[in-house]
Amino acid sequence: MISHIAIFVVVLVLSGLPSNEAVSSAVPSWHPHAKARAKPSEEAFTPTGTSTSTSTSSGQTSISTTQLVGVLMGEDTTMDIQEAARIHNANVKNPGGGCSAKGGKVFNFGLPRTGTLSLTDVTKQIGFDNNCHQITDWQWKDVQEFNLDAERGDSIVDAVEKCDSMSDIPTYGMWRSLAKAYPNARLILTTRGVEEWLASTQKLLNIWAPHLRADYGDFHAWYFGNGTWEREPYRANFRKHHQEILEALGDRVLVLASKMTDDEKVSAFLQFMGCKVKTRITFATKPVEKKA
Repeated sequence: MISHIAIFVVVLVLSGLPSNEAVSSAVPSWHPHAKARAKPSEEAFTPTGTSTSTSTSSGQTSISTTQLVGVLMGEDTTMDIQEAARIHNANVKNPGGGCSAKGGKVFNFGLPRTGTLSLTDVTKQIGFDNNCHQITDWQWKDVQEFNLDAERGDSIVDAVEKCDSMSDIPTYGMWRSLAKAYPNARLILTTRGVEEWLASTQKLLNIWAPHLRADYGDFHAWYFGNGTWEREPYRANFRKHHQEILEALGDRVLVLASKMTDDEKVSAFLQFMGCKVKTRITFATKPVEKKA
């Protein structure tokens, strides 16, 4: 019998069982991403997208947090999500640092079901060693009290220190403390339209129920303040998450929207990172089937 906490947890952990790539890259068989993953080809790669182009159908060269969030919420229909992300990214200060964690960790503050695992794959493809998609060694109270000055042995501090890149739970709930503790970190916000996000989280609700740790219930209760999946509370929390991150971090954050083309996301990410590669990099999490 699944506890009330476990059911609650189901709702937003929706990117899979905790799996720390720093420990293991194995994906359990029940996981939606357990299928074969596309491997980057060895051909020279020159993406066609660009993160700095200001040539948009709207003619805008800048976008406010209010408008960007409005587009994500479906309330502003003057442009699509791809264009809104493109305009925002044109005004982001590229931190550089290159294809190594020595240039700064990568933190993705995107919510589950926004492409968090895809971004983890990309950091692995460019050469990062310890790519953590969902950290397992933590207790929710540690997330609340996260402080790099804590004594070693604090589970979340040790886990964060070991990771070159972090995405998904509990990263998105730690965005304030992580951005402050690591001023040289490269910050990403994967996202998608709120209606798509709501449909995705609800659809996968039944998949996660048998596989979640009770600890997650406490974490989500703290961060989202709701114990069951309900459309309007989750919609409101989606808005709050994006609004607060973009207002606080602004031009430090690269926005990668799910409907941007693969090449455009790759190009924006590599330019943001100051990273040059010779092999093909892809955000695709499913292999592309060739037609006969």
